[in-house]
Amino acid sequence: MRQWRVGTTSMGVALIGLGIVLFLTTLNDWNMSVISLAWLPIIMVILGLEIIAYLVLSKKEQPIVKYDILSILFISVLGVMAICLFVLSSSGLLKQFTQLVQAKESQTALPKVEEVVGKDIKQVVIKSDEGDDVTVEGNNSDQLDIFGTYESTTMDDPIKKEDYVSISKSGDTLYVQVLKAPEQEWIDDGWSRYQVTVSVPVILGVEVRSYVNQVHIPVNVVQGDWYIESAQQVIASGWEEPKASLVAFASDLEELTSVDWDKNAEVPPNEEWGRPSDVLSLQKNVDKTSTEISIVQTERLIVKE
Repeated sequence: MRQWRVGTTSMGVALIGLGIVLFLTTLNDWNMSVISLAWLPIIMVILGLEIIAYLVLSKKEQPIVKYDILSILFISVLGVMAICLFVLSSSGLLKQFTQLVQAKESQTALPKVEEVVGKDIKQVVIKSDEGDDVTVEGNNSDQLDIFGTYESTTMDDPIKKEDYVSISKSGDTLYVQVLKAPEQEWIDDGWSRYQVTVSVPVILGVEVRSYVNQVHIPVNVVQGDWYIESAQQVIASGWEEPKASLVAFASDLEELTSVDWDKNAEVPPNEEWGRPSDVLSLQKNVDKTSTEISIVQTERLIVKE
């Protein structure tokens, strides 16, 4: 008579079940990591039921449980693999490894932010954690628009408005904070970045308190003071009917030689903007000047006439 060894039936059921699940996974695009995590408790239940069934069905008064060591070892290996997958998944390493294997450069549009500016708002303050990818420009509406693109090799969840920009109001000032794109480190050496454009109504004053890539200023329609702490490139257009004068400050005048400046300007320090008192300045003279636009520590300055 053949001896019943606990573990043989469990291994058979486990293999049949695993085969069925793997087959269904290929048809239904199931998450294999989730299935692997659920496999360990299922195997333990099957093995426990087999032991109980052996004890109940045994006709001996004191049954001795005999085990199929090879089968139990195989089941244990499956269990250890499930535990390892659980540890990797809970620590985030499994997700990073999956992203590393499937990494590809992707680009998507950021959700557009539209903020209607009330009559009580007089100024917009802009700051950015990643100024290299931020452009500031003026528009002729009464609405603040923020839009752009998101590029990444580890793109996972869709980007929401609050993921890339924060807007808050204090008194008569609207504060706009452009946030840094999410990053993954350690195993994943991928990259991600935002390309953001902030379009500000020209009826407002604008203060950029961090380095940005580009600033586009329509000097023929601006109605408020613009202050840019630092920018890679500033383009001031509309000089045929200007309503502004352009003043640039720099520690080295050679940084501003791209413009045919009219004269050196003696402009008093602006304590509110924190302009150093020892920097040099140049001014673009315009008739009927009503607004002053200041550029600080600018690498290049371009004026389109």
